[in-house]
Amino acid sequence: MPKTKFNTVFANDIQQATQIAWTNYFSHKGINFDVYHLDSIVNLVKRQQMGEDIFPQNIDVVIGGFPCQDFSVAGKRLGFNSN
Repeated sequence: MPKTKFNTVFANDIQQATQIAWTNYFSHKGINFDVYHLDSIVNLVKRQQMGEDIFPQNIDVVIGGFPCQDFSVAGKRLGFNSN
């Protein structure tokens, strides 16, 4: 992939295998691996609401991918009420 002007400031998934694949793929691209969170987005939002500094500020672009089970029509569709 060619270099872009975008900087990755947050990434997450609930599968540890995904974190390993992501880390291996981006290891040569100079990305800070502290931006990766191994937890559900619902739990991360709850932690943010409790005062923990999880999500970066001043974001220009947000990209999500399949399958976000808590929000997808193909998933549980429980949104932030999921466990």
